[in-house]
Order: sequence, then C-alpha cells, then structure tokens
Amino acid sequence: MPTPRACRSLLAVGFLLVILAPTRADDAGTAEERRLGRASLLGKNYDEAINHFNKALASNPDDVAALIDRAECWSSKGDENRAVGDLTRAIEVEPKNAKARVGRAEFWVEREGDRAIADLDVAIEVDPKNAKAHALRGYARFGRDDLDLASPDFDEAIRLGYGSEMPELFLFRGMLRLSRNDGAGAIRDVDTAIRANPDELGLLLLRGFARFLDKQDEQAIGDCDRYLEARPGDPQTSLLRAVILQRAKRTAEAKQAFDAIIEQNPDDAEALNFRASLALTKGGCAQAIADVERAIVSKPDEVRYMLNRGGIELVNHNYDRALADFARVVNLDPSRLTVAQRANALAFQAWIWATCPEGRFRSGSKAVESARQACELTDWKLASPLTTLSAAYAEVGNFDQAIHFAREAAKLAPKEDSPIEFKVVRFKISISCCISISGPGEDRQVLPEMLGLYQKRRPYRDLR
Repeated sequence: MPTPRACRSLLAVGFLLVILAPTRADDAGTAEERRLGRASLLGKNYDEAINHFNKALASNPDDVAALIDRAECWSSKGDENRAVGDLTRAIEVEPKNAKARVGRAEFWVEREGDRAIADLDVAIEVDPKNAKAHALRGYARFGRDDLDLASPDFDEAIRLGYGSEMPELFLFRGMLRLSRNDGAGAIRDVDTAIRANPDELGLLLLRGFARFLDKQDEQAIGDCDRYLEARPGDPQTSLLRAVILQRAKRTAEAKQAFDAIIEQNPDDAEALNFRASLALTKGGCAQAIADVERAIVSKPDEVRYMLNRGGIELVNHNYDRALADFARVVNLDPSRLTVAQRANALAFQAWIWATCPEGRFRSGSKAVESARQACELTDWKLASPLTTLSAAYAEVGNFDQAIHFAREAAKLAPKEDSPIEFKVVRFKISISCCISISGPGEDRQVLPEMLGLYQKRRPYRDLR
C-alpha cells in the first residue's frame, strides 16, 4: 500500500503552467525570458529554466507566473525550501491565487496538515471545481483522521474526474468505506484502484479486508493467499486470514494459522487474543485465559484484553476474578477507553451483581446503578444493557420496572455477533478482537424466560 510520501508523488502531477497578468507591465525582454523559461521547464531543463525565470523576476519581482513556474523547477530538483519560498511570495502578491495555494499545500499535506488545509480552503473558495484541491484536502483530512470531513472531498474530486488522474482516490475512499463497515462500497472502490494498479499488492490486502467485512470469506481468503505468495509470513495478512478461517468455522485451519503467527512472534498480542477467542468457542477456558494473560503481559495498557479476561472468567464461573477485571476497566481514566468499553464493563459487572447464582456476589442496588450508567452511555438503544437493567430491578424486587425494561429490550435487535473491529488510523488498517461472550440481551431465548420469572415475581439467575 503506498506510503503518504509516495501518495504525494502520485498527487503531484506537476504544477500547471499558467499565464497570469503580472502586477507590473512586462517589457518584451521579461515576457521572452518567461516564455523561454516555460519551454525549458517543459523540456525538463530545470537549471536553464531557473536562469530564465531569474532574469524575468529581476525585471519584475512580483511576476506570479514566473514564481510559480520557478517553484516547479525547485521542486523537480528536490529543493523544497526554495519551492515553498517562491510559492509563498506568489501568495503574498496574490493571496487568492488558487494554483499557488494548491502548490504550497502539496508540500505541507503530510506533515503540516492544518496549514495545507488552510491553503486548500482558500483555493476551493476561489475555484470550487478544483479537483486537485479537493483531493489534497481530503488526503490532509484523512491523515489527521478527520474521516467524516475527508469523505466529501474524495467524493467531489472523483465526481470532477480526478480519479482517472489519481486512482489512489479510490483507495482512500475504499478505506473510508471500510472504516464505516460498508464492505460492498469498499470493494467497488478497491476494484477500481486495482484495475489502475494491478501490481499493487496493498490493494489485494485492502480488498481482502473489504470482502471479509462483506462476508465474502472464500474470496477474502483468496486475496490473502495471493498477497502471502508474494510476501510470505506477513503478520497483518496472516492474522486476517486466520480470523477469516475462524469465522468460516474452519476451526482446525484457524488454530493452525494462529499457532504459526504466534510461533513466529510469541509476543503478538492480537494473535494471542484471537486464539483465546477461538479456544473459548471450543470450551477451552484454561487455554483462553492463558493466551489472554500473555496478551496482557505483551500490552498491559490494552483495555480490550482486560475486558476479554473478565468475560472468560465469567464464562468459567470465576465471578470474583471477572468482577475485578470489570472494575479495573470502569475505574480507568475515561480518556483511556471508549464509551463502548466502559458500557460493556458496567453492564457485565451489573449482570453478575444481579444474576449470579452465588448469593455472596449479588448486590441489587449496585446492579441497578451500574446498569443504568451502561444504558445512559449507550443512549438506551442497546438490548444488552437494558436486559441487564431489567435483571437488576428484579433483584431489588421492583418487578414492574423489570418487566418494562425487558420488554423495551425485546423491541431492539441484538447486537450482531461479530467480535471483529476495523480501524483506519493515519492510512493504516487494523483489526482487533473483543471476545464475544453470550451476555445479557444477546441470546434472544433468555428474554422470554426472564419475563416469565418477573411476572411470577421471581428474579433471574444465570445458570449457563
């Protein structure tokens, strides 16, 4: 997959040579020097072109066209400072010059995104149909992880026809769509990018991600296999392939794939975490705990691993250990975890306090408080925390509220049973696993049983 610097070179198709009305009247000699400079620039005779532009600018230091063209010469010679200097001088003379703004933004787009965006805002205000300006601004916003703002810029650049000049636009938009769980849209964009760059291996990997997201497992495995033929043992591709095998219920192959990754890198925390989830589906709680413990040792600050360990301990009926892990997550600084992670920890500790078959772990009042917090964090729109709240109210003897929230939970679709999360951060895609525990509200057969108990004025006990 192209690096940001490589992408910039793809973006940089060269400053368009422009004829601008200078602020001073040109004499014949100045105009001729500028004409000769352009001819040399087109012929890639950069030193000769610079000499001609120097003579033109000696006669008229405010000649914007000469400044922009000389900047292109400096850029082609690798002298970024002089190129930016000429473009800055051109902007001082003509602040609304779109081409100078776009040209300078190209140098800033990777490492000084805010300054690049400021230039591109001006360029687009002056020329709303400047496709290159939209492409660059989308790129700069993407680099800052402003995905919602990057998307319309990529859309507009493609609508204006810049996709044929810069096929990488389809790659970037495909990554955006992938981050929004739009697998089908991502596939369409990446296929377009592949047709333009059939030898770019990174596109195969991206399409593998997209096909996985679109539940095209066999095709996704095919893309991974083609990538691994060229780059055997690539960690990210090997992990994606193993995860796809796991979801496709090719369990033995998935186990073998995870084992191979971990043998190559015993500290690969994500592979250990995924292998733990695979062991859990086969009833191997001890193996799952061992793997997630190793993941925590490798990355002790990763909140997901603490949540996962708590979930495994819950399945294994080690309620004290599960509560300890959930409490650790709840008590973390909010800046260290996502809203969903905090809500999960709150809901699961409330579930234990409300439904644990061992009375010493139950506390109805604490369950109600924790479950209500989980519901508030999820805007009362998820079945799992609402079901937990119903169990909590039943535990404190408020069966009318228990029935109410159980019925509210029944109206909501359960969360899709997918422990896989995709993230796009600074042009990189990652996959991660939050082990899927059959928790409150996820098993649709539990709610009717719970409602029946509440109507008989009895609390629910989780004996699974």
